[in-house]
Parts: sequence; C-alpha cells; structure tokens
Amino acid sequence: PLFILPQLYGMGGTVNRFWAQDGSTEVGHGSLTLLQGWSRQDLRCSFDAFTSMGGHAVNSRQFGQLVRISHFSQSKEIFDYLLGPDIERGLLDFWSVIGPMVIM
Repeated sequence: PLFILPQLYGMGGTVNRFWAQDGSTEVGHGSLTLLQGWSRQDLRCSFDAFTSMGGHAVNSRQFGQLVRISHFSQSKEIFDYLLGPDIERGLLDFWSVIGPMVIM
C-alpha cells in the first residue's frame, strides 16, 4: 500500500527545504550534500555541542560550528537556504536540521 506522510514543518518549514520539491529523495539544494552521510559518532558530537549551547535556535556562526563547515560563506549559504523566508529573524531551529541529518 502507498503511505502518504504528512509534511513536517519546523521553524519556517526548514524540514521541507531538505528534500527536492518533486517528491524524490534528492536534497533540495546542492550544498545540502555536506549534511549527508554523517557517521553516528559525528552526529553525536554535533548534537552534544548543540545541547550544551542551551536553547534550540542557532545563528549562522553557531550553525557553521555545529555542522563543521570551516568556510563561512559555505555554511552561510546553507543556513540562509534552510532559514528561508524567516531570514530576517536570523535564527534557525537546529532541531529541524539535526533530525533530517540523522536519516540522510
């Protein structure tokens, strides 16, 4: 049987931006491939760093540190893409990032 999953919404629909809009399993933006294929240990280290920060929203600098992207322009591009229309807020719900990373 075909199962239809509900769309998941994070802050500003972050989760929806992870996958291509055509319903495929491809990522929604080429730069998101940097968030694919993380080992359990790497995810755990990132998650531990995130939880030690307190709160659930991160700015672009914190995001770059958590996803271990050393080039600010590259992490900022991903951050802005995932933030979407909430860009003026300047904060991204990291729960909406780490969740999809686990299944990617």
